[in-house]
Amino acid sequence: MQARYLLSEISFCILGSQLVMSARAKGMPAEFQALDFADVSNYSLAVRKGARHPNAAKLVGVFLASPAGAKFTVEESGEGNLYYPGNFEHDISMQNKKQGIREVHTTRDPKILEIYFTKDFERLRKEVKIVLDTGGKFLQSKKKKTK
Repeated sequence: MQARYLLSEISFCILGSQLVMSARAKGMPAEFQALDFADVSNYSLAVRKGARHPNAAKLVGVFLASPAGAKFTVEESGEGNLYYPGNFEHDISMQNKKQGIREVHTTRDPKILEIYFTKDFERLRKEVKIVLDTGGKFLQSKKKKTK
């Protein structure tokens, strides 16, 4: 999907926020917009049991959870952090709050997970796939038939 978007074969695709930033870095105009809800990902840091230098490992964990560590993570891996300003994940979170879009953790909210197994979701997935596969030509031909 990202390759087709970057080649301008399609003008719309569904991407995660990290891929939007990657597209921007390659010069493509791209924006992120949550629709009904924002799926928030959380990442965990753990110190390995029996680490050779456990205190040093803990200090690395503390650093990575800090604002400076969040900046380092964005620069090195392209992964943002919604808890600290100055990166795309935080900007997206602020945009969601301004627009009244609720943030959920799909792994913690069974009602959100149930959506993925409904007939409506399957119908929507198929429709989106048709639009993306045809570059929108399907919708244009459908409009002509209804006129």
